[in-house]
Amino acid sequence: MEIGDKRNGKKPIPDELLEHQDIPNKLLRYMNKEQRHTYLKMQMHGWRLKFIRRPLLKRPVCVFTDPKGIMLAVIEEDGTFNKYPNVPLRDTDKK
Repeated sequence: MEIGDKRNGKKPIPDELLEHQDIPNKLLRYMNKEQRHTYLKMQMHGWRLKFIRRPLLKRPVCVFTDPKGIMLAVIEEDGTFNKYPNVPLRDTDKK
């Protein structure tokens, strides 16, 4: 028996979900009331959910991207929109 990726080659959030204007309710459960309020305001400015980081034994972090797909941001627990988040990312430039 081979051991492989549990996602079977699927992305964490399928493209068809990200293309919709609204985030499905099951993804909104990762945000509190303040975060959802900020998300709805930022969505009107073109910001979209990129991925959800779910670290072990910590609260999930919803990471958003700007309309051009260049900048990343998070919405803090108090609803503050943070364009300079301290979210560790994989270095895709290393080989």
